[in-house]
Amino acid sequence: MNDDLPDDENGQILKGIQAKGVDLSVTRQLDFSLLFDDAVSAAKFMALASDQGFTCLMMEPHENDVSGCDVTACVRMLPSHHNITDAERRLAELAHPCGGELDGWGFLVEGETGGA
Repeated sequence: MNDDLPDDENGQILKGIQAKGVDLSVTRQLDFSLLFDDAVSAAKFMALASDQGFTCLMMEPHENDVSGCDVTACVRMLPSHHNITDAERRLAELAHPCGGELDGWGFLVEGETGGA
Protein backbone atom coordinates (compact mmCIF):
# COMPACT_ATOMS: atom_id res chain seq x y z
CA MET A 1 0.00 0.00 0.00
CA ASN A 2 1.07 3.55 -0.54
CA ASP A 3 -0.13 7.11 -0.22
CA ASP A 4 -1.65 7.00 -3.72
CA LEU A 5 -5.00 5.69 -2.51
CA PRO A 6 -7.95 7.48 -4.10
CA ASP A 7 -9.77 10.08 -2.04
CA ASP A 8 -13.03 8.15 -1.90
CA GLU A 9 -14.71 6.23 0.92
CA ASN A 10 -12.68 3.04 0.45
CA GLY A 11 -9.45 5.01 0.07
CA GLN A 12 -10.09 6.94 3.27
CA ILE A 13 -10.92 3.76 5.17
CA LEU A 14 -7.80 1.99 3.92
CA LYS A 15 -5.64 5.01 4.82
CA GLY A 16 -7.08 4.91 8.34
CA ILE A 17 -6.45 1.17 8.68
CA GLN A 18 -2.92 1.58 7.33
CA ALA A 19 -2.26 4.46 9.76
CA LYS A 20 -3.04 2.06 12.63
CA GLY A 21 -0.14 -0.10 11.47
CA VAL A 22 -2.19 -2.83 9.82
CA ASP A 23 -0.26 -4.62 7.07
CA LEU A 24 -2.41 -4.35 3.95
CA SER A 25 -0.04 -6.52 1.92
CA VAL A 26 -1.38 -9.69 3.57
CA THR A 27 -4.22 -11.71 2.02
CA ARG A 28 -7.19 -11.69 4.41
CA GLN A 29 -10.81 -12.75 4.61
CA LEU A 30 -12.92 -9.71 3.85
CA ASP A 31 -16.54 -9.65 4.93
CA PHE A 32 -19.05 -7.61 2.93
CA SER A 33 -22.40 -6.84 4.58
CA LEU A 34 -25.57 -6.70 2.53
CA LEU A 35 -29.18 -5.95 3.43
CA PHE A 36 -32.25 -7.60 1.88
CA ASP A 37 -35.99 -7.21 2.40
CA ASP A 38 -36.56 -10.89 3.15
CA ALA A 39 -34.92 -14.30 3.43
CA VAL A 40 -36.12 -15.45 -0.01
CA SER A 41 -34.36 -12.53 -1.73
CA ALA A 42 -31.28 -13.06 0.43
CA ALA A 43 -31.16 -16.77 -0.43
CA LYS A 44 -31.42 -15.99 -4.16
CA PHE A 45 -28.47 -13.59 -3.83
CA MET A 46 -26.47 -16.12 -1.80
CA ALA A 47 -26.77 -18.71 -4.57
CA LEU A 48 -25.56 -16.19 -7.16
CA ALA A 49 -22.68 -14.96 -4.99
CA SER A 50 -21.59 -18.50 -4.15
CA ASP A 51 -21.27 -19.18 -7.89
CA GLN A 52 -18.90 -16.18 -8.03
CA GLY A 53 -16.59 -17.52 -5.28
CA PHE A 54 -18.08 -15.82 -2.22
CA THR A 55 -18.98 -17.73 0.94
CA CYS A 56 -22.25 -16.34 2.27
CA LEU A 57 -23.88 -16.42 5.68
CA MET A 58 -27.41 -15.28 6.44
CA MET A 59 -27.92 -13.74 9.85
CA GLU A 60 -31.02 -14.75 11.72
CA PRO A 61 -33.31 -11.76 12.29
CA HIS A 62 -33.69 -10.58 15.86
CA GLU A 63 -36.82 -11.73 17.63
CA ASN A 64 -38.52 -8.31 17.34
CA ASP A 65 -37.22 -7.57 13.83
CA VAL A 66 -40.09 -8.19 11.42
CA SER A 67 -38.39 -7.03 8.24
CA GLY A 68 -35.04 -7.31 6.60
CA CYS A 69 -32.36 -9.91 6.34
CA ASP A 70 -28.59 -9.47 6.71
CA VAL A 71 -26.11 -11.42 4.61
CA THR A 72 -22.33 -11.50 4.95
CA ALA A 73 -20.43 -12.37 1.77
CA CYS A 74 -16.86 -13.47 2.54
CA VAL A 75 -13.86 -13.80 0.24
CA ARG A 76 -10.08 -14.11 0.74
CA MET A 77 -8.15 -11.39 -1.04
CA LEU A 78 -5.48 -8.76 -0.71
CA PRO A 79 -7.27 -5.77 0.88
CA SER A 80 -6.33 -3.31 -1.87
CA HIS A 81 -8.49 -0.43 -3.02
CA HIS A 82 -8.91 -2.04 -6.43
CA ASN A 83 -9.86 -5.48 -5.04
CA ILE A 84 -12.34 -4.11 -2.50
CA THR A 85 -13.98 -1.73 -4.98
CA ASP A 86 -14.22 -4.49 -7.58
CA ALA A 87 -15.76 -6.92 -5.06
CA GLU A 88 -18.29 -4.24 -4.04
CA ARG A 89 -19.20 -3.68 -7.70
CA ARG A 90 -19.62 -7.41 -8.34
CA LEU A 91 -21.71 -7.91 -5.19
CA ALA A 92 -23.90 -4.90 -5.99
CA GLU A 93 -24.55 -6.26 -9.48
CA LEU A 94 -25.72 -9.53 -7.92
CA ALA A 95 -27.63 -7.95 -5.02
CA HIS A 96 -29.61 -5.21 -6.77
CA PRO A 97 -31.80 -7.54 -8.88
CA CYS A 98 -32.61 -9.39 -5.64
CA GLY A 99 -33.56 -6.15 -3.87
CA GLY A 100 -30.35 -6.01 -1.83
CA GLU A 101 -27.83 -3.30 -1.08
CA LEU A 102 -24.30 -3.15 0.26
CA ASP A 103 -23.86 -2.03 3.86
CA GLY A 104 -20.07 -1.95 4.31
CA TRP A 105 -17.07 -4.25 4.57
CA GLY A 106 -14.43 -5.21 7.06
CA PHE A 107 -11.86 -7.74 8.19
CA LEU A 108 -10.40 -8.97 11.45
CA VAL A 109 -6.83 -8.19 12.44
CA GLU A 110 -5.47 -9.80 15.61
CA GLY A 111 -8.56 -9.05 17.66
CA GLU A 112 -9.22 -5.69 15.98
CA THR A 113 -11.42 -4.86 13.04
CA GLY A 114 -10.77 -2.88 9.90
CA GLY A 115 -13.31 -1.63 7.40
CA ALA A 116 -16.40 0.39 6.71
